[in-house]
Amino acid sequence: MVDYINGVAPGVFAIITSEKEEVREEMKYLSMGEGPHYVLYRPYHLTSLETPLSVARAYFENKPTIAPYHGMIAETVAVAKKDLKAGGYLDAIGGFTVYGKVDEYESAKNEKALPIGLVGANVKLKNDIKKDHVLTYDDVELEGESFLWELRKKQDNM
Repeated sequence: MVDYINGVAPGVFAIITSEKEEVREEMKYLSMGEGPHYVLYRPYHLTSLETPLSVARAYFENKPTIAPYHGMIAETVAVAKKDLKAGGYLDAIGGFTVYGKVDEYESAKNEKALPIGLVGANVKLKNDIKKDHVLTYDDVELEGESFLWELRKKQDNM
């Protein structure tokens, strides 16, 4: 599970688990607790600084900030935080409507799962969605235009 928190303690966190004993032992050694679930937390996310630097590095040095070595492996999909009603709108990452769940890229693509990065105030629900269910492209409609949605279409067609 991946989410962004805003307010008293803003930042980015991930909840991880592993069935491998060596991973659990390492987490205990690092004082992360007994498990089986562990929280990794970074108390800041400086997108206003990180994004322009990533763009500049890509343009001037022709180097990506993050690049998958083995192609698309994972996708963070939008999952309902609560029961959602048709006609309602999704808020942004870290809001009250969705959280992110990491899925295998091919599985997410085959299921037409909605990437978490495409949620926002202009995304309207076409269907009722139960809590903890993955949203799909078929469950939502984009009202207006979105540069981000256009970029994602290009990425998916590559």
